[in-house]
Amino acid sequence: MYHQNHNVSRKIKEWEGIESDIVILVIGPIGAGKSTFINAALDNDKLEVGHGMSPCTTKPWPVVVDNIPNLDGHRLVLVDTPGFDSTDLSKDDERILKQIDTWLEKSYPRKVIFGGVLYVHDITNKKFKAADRRIIERFHRKYGDSAIQNTILATTNWGPPQPKNGETLEKELKSVHWVTTIEKGAKVHRFLRDSESAWAIINDLLRRIVEPQSASKGRKKVKVEGIDIRAFLHALRSRTTAPASCVVQ
Repeated sequence: MYHQNHNVSRKIKEWEGIESDIVILVIGPIGAGKSTFINAALDNDKLEVGHGMSPCTTKPWPVVVDNIPNLDGHRLVLVDTPGFDSTDLSKDDERILKQIDTWLEKSYPRKVIFGGVLYVHDITNKKFKAADRRIIERFHRKYGDSAIQNTILATTNWGPPQPKNGETLEKELKSVHWVTTIEKGAKVHRFLRDSESAWAIINDLLRRIVEPQSASKGRKKVKVEGIDIRAFLHALRSRTTAPASCVVQ
């Protein structure tokens, strides 16, 4: 059981991937709320958030969370990624996808525990582009069927105030644009812009992860239990803050 008075510190640390890391990629269009989601999970505005069409995140940025209760000693790595422009699967989008691939290969040259993909979509955006769907499908082709089962489609900007036609747009996403991905195992969540909502989403991904092994050994389940979200958030809020860093311990 996680102790709320656990001694925790935040400090700047040079990035170095560890094979036992559980990596969750946070992807989506520019301005959809990727950095906002990670800040909410940390209960701290560690990442700069953009409010226009120019992305603040220009390269994959790993945020490491240590000492998560019931995670069997694994670190959690939330990777903030540059936003796609959503107008088409443009050269910039392809460059971003290759940038993410390269980052993963350099950070984890031997293997990585793929915790999943969190695709963030602004519910107030009434237009869903074909490029958005192709980006999701591209990740699934790259990482296989298990990536689909470890995908959460998170809608953002639910207010307050409640967005006009939000419920209708959500139903359209589920029944039209995301229907194939959902049928293959992806889940849909609402991100309500607070820590508890962010960790409910992360917790859902953590319940389903598997650790890649050699072909002869097959796939091994990582021993992960559900996080006591309220206790963990209490511990996060009690920690002292420091300048922006990429490692939370």
